[in-house]
Amino acid sequence: MFLPARTTLLLLLTVAFSRLVAAEPAEITSLRAKAEKGNAIAQYNLGLAYTDGQLLPVDIPEAFAWLSLASENGSTGKELNTVLGNMTDAQLATGRERLENYRAMIAAKSKAAPAPRTHVVAPGDTLGKISRLYYGTANRWPEILAANSDVLRDERSLVVGRILKIP
Repeated sequence: MFLPARTTLLLLLTVAFSRLVAAEPAEITSLRAKAEKGNAIAQYNLGLAYTDGQLLPVDIPEAFAWLSLASENGSTGKELNTVLGNMTDAQLATGRERLENYRAMIAAKSKAAPAPRTHVVAPGDTLGKISRLYYGTANRWPEILAANSDVLRDERSLVVGRILKIP
């Protein structure tokens, strides 16, 4: 009885590993290439693919990163707010890290000046928390408020999903 269980486990691990290293579908490869060049529609569709598990495993932090990039580049939709509303703090932190990595990669590929830093407001965010995240201190929140005076009246007017400039 021990041998068949061990064989079954090895078979399951082999199948799982083969799925892990399987090539990305051609549609996703094409979409990713366009998204990495800054195409907002491709970024949005890639985010949807990760949200819905279309041809890819569901990956909420990855979906957040691509949907945020799409939103920053003018391709808006309600999916980013939906994803933000369902993310854990750990997923949000991972998603923000990936977002910064993709921004840097896209800026390097475009050879253009890097995009200004931005922050997508998540549930529970305050200007103090955002300031601490980017500057290491909560005391610089007035700078963020001043840089976003076109969309913020005061420190209490944050809206989930809004993109703030980080000076």
